[in-house]
Amino acid sequence: ADYRTAADKATLARATLAALYPDADPPDDAPAVVDLAAIAAGGSLPTAPAAVLAALDAALAARYPMADRVSIAGTWTPPDRAWLVRDWLPLGTVTLLHGRGGVGKSRLALQLAAALAGGAPAWLPGPGAPTLTLPDRASAPAIVATWEDDADELERRRRGLYAAGASHADRDALADRLLFVDLADFGPLWTVDRFGPLDSADAAPLDALERLARAAGARLIVLDPLYAAFGGSEIDRAHVGAFLTRLRRMAADLSAAVLVVAHPPKGAAGADRAAVSADPSGVSTWRDGVRAVWRMAGIHLDAGGEPCKPDKAARTVDTLTLDKSNYGALPADPLYVRCDWRYG
Repeated sequence: ADYRTAADKATLARATLAALYPDADPPDDAPAVVDLAAIAAGGSLPTAPAAVLAALDAALAARYPMADRVSIAGTWTPPDRAWLVRDWLPLGTVTLLHGRGGVGKSRLALQLAAALAGGAPAWLPGPGAPTLTLPDRASAPAIVATWEDDADELERRRRGLYAAGASHADRDALADRLLFVDLADFGPLWTVDRFGPLDSADAAPLDALERLARAAGARLIVLDPLYAAFGGSEIDRAHVGAFLTRLRRMAADLSAAVLVVAHPPKGAAGADRAAVSADPSGVSTWRDGVRAVWRMAGIHLDAGGEPCKPDKAARTVDTLTLDKSNYGALPADPLYVRCDWRYG
């Protein structure tokens, strides 16, 4: 509301200064404090309440670092939520892909990256499969950072995708748009001493990866696998939370999707691909700290195509399930994923 008199403004300013600095005199060199002090003394007064509020905001931000993070509901219009794959893969945050060894997680992530770089929306063939839905373009650069396969192996697999008909993107369109980062001998992206403070964490490798992604204009960053990218304690919630927070900040700053490929706990993997796929090792913070979770697993089918026990199975197929989606709808049924291992 408008202030009726200069005295009203001066009273508000004095009360504001008293609230901000109850135990000490305000610093003389803070511009916001100077403005408020002038108002309190009855000196040069702003003619609009907005000027007083702006000075108050600046003073609050100077004294309380969290004040500049406060947003008042109803005072702005947020943009529409952006997706790389609607309901499955949101932009600006982190998604987890997990499953037992051998079900094709790395191949699936590579297929997604190749489709995005080559402009092929149908990255996952089959009825009911979700498509790529970049809001502003048909294709975009993608980065696959891996600790398990070198660039030669990744290129073999990429070429195999075409031979198998899994991706229909123009090969020429991939030039300078699909980047492989071989980190086999590099170590984790984020490291912290098990007993050290979080502010001692070494994130220099992750910073370097972010600079590469920014220079390339990447909208998808695949980290494969999680256990190699993360250099903290998997059972320490603070370590896990700090690492995921750093990944989310990178995703938000780049307006990109970060897809982390995770393996089950040691000893959980077995020869049976159709066994229930376990969550990543460590605490539940991995699952809680991401906005979407994909799970790959095998399923035994009888001669009629119905799920069955292993001893009755005519074949085993791999499935992709959206286990969690904070921003989208969960599909009723899993997707069937065909992996033809003749092509890598």
